[in-house]
Amino acid sequence: MLVSAPPARRDRPRGARTVTAALRTLTGERDLTVGIVACLQTHGSRANWHPHLHLLVTDGGFRPDGTFVAWPVQDTARLTEDDRAFATRLARYCARNPVAPERLTYDRTAKAVTYRSDKSEGPTAGTGPSTRWSSSPGWLVHIPDKGHVTTRYDGWYANRPRGMRGRAALASADVPPAIVPAPRLAPTEATRRW
Repeated sequence: MLVSAPPARRDRPRGARTVTAALRTLTGERDLTVGIVACLQTHGSRANWHPHLHLLVTDGGFRPDGTFVAWPVQDTARLTEDDRAFATRLARYCARNPVAPERLTYDRTAKAVTYRSDKSEGPTAGTGPSTRWSSSPGWLVHIPDKGHVTTRYDGWYANRPRGMRGRAALASADVPPAIVPAPRLAPTEATRRW
């Protein structure tokens, strides 16, 4: 008798499900809720077609009571240092537009546009092929359809849990969550669990 697996939930990105499963397994906490911001990008350095995800993920997860369980592999003290400039650059990189106007060049004679990569060396360095304005530029494929979401908030950062926490905070004092370390695992144990 063949038994099929239940259909995957379509309301959560596969990357978010995978990261959540990994953190739950590595911490030994089955009910952990991980905070994830997933940004879908369809472009590479030269505005070429290169679909991929960038994920901003909490360094651990939250128990149902709000206690934060730190991921045992990372140094929590170092990760909680406040480097706002770096965090801002990282978030902007994750959610950047596919075409940066300052990297476009227009050749009036050829009536063509060239797009320059942000890399100076490597396989993605250089310029993209020229595109005539009269034809459809290849960059148009990066414009999402109306209503298509390219940034999703999952787990702890999703709208519903945030709203529930907000209502609970109105009813009680706003206290920061307790942080507890997860048990350290030997590398072989972490591999076996995963």
